Amino acid sequence: MKYRLFIIEGDPKTGERYLEALRKSEDFEPELFATTEEANAAAEKRTINLLLADIRLDEAVRSKVADATDFLAKIRAGKTYFDRRVPVVLFTRDFARLNKKTCQRAIKLGATDLLAKDEDITPETAAKVLLLILDRIHEDDHVIRALKLIRAQSDRQTLVVVPVAGGEEEEVSLDAVIRHMELDDDFARNFRAGLDAVAITLLQGGRRTKK
Repeated sequence: MKYRLFIIEGDPKTGERYLEALRKSEDFEPELFATTEEANAAAEKRTINLLLADIRLDEAVRSKVADATDFLAKIRAGKTYFDRRVPVVLFTRDFARLNKKTCQRAIKLGATDLLAKDEDITPETAAKVLLLILDRIHEDDHVIRALKLIRAQSDRQTLVVVPVAGGEEEEVSLDAVIRHMELDDDFARNFRAGLDAVAITLLQGGRRTKK
């Protein structure tokens, strides 16, 4: 399977470097766009797996987009042709010159990652870095899905296990687990409460973030 990837990069030379490097990968089908407008028009016709965008855009006056976080906000609000849940990786050449509030806003809006060009991600390492990010997303999705299913069992009688590596879902009686572990009543109550606490934490947004 190849992942469809859109790249938004205002600098033609930089964009071409990343595009050509990712085209050599067996894992990606990349397309390059100079503006968010062009990328959004293409998204009307094609569904993508990942969006890689320069956080500092050169189109502020013409398209009324101050930076990539404004476009990210539109995506998350369902005001573009992109799936509002699409993973968005933002990158820039110089974090030192980047407004701290811009980084904080990107994280708040659900940016999948913030990367430094030619440090965290280079044309040569782009495919490997982006694959690692996609793998992390898939692992997190499996965990969250499993915990949602656990929470859905209102009688707390069934623990639903979803293997991280994929495969069939397996239902295991929670009471059977407790009996097998020979837990006393107090410990059993704490065991159930612990499952609830973990599920609630993740479902309320307890996800890993980049330092």
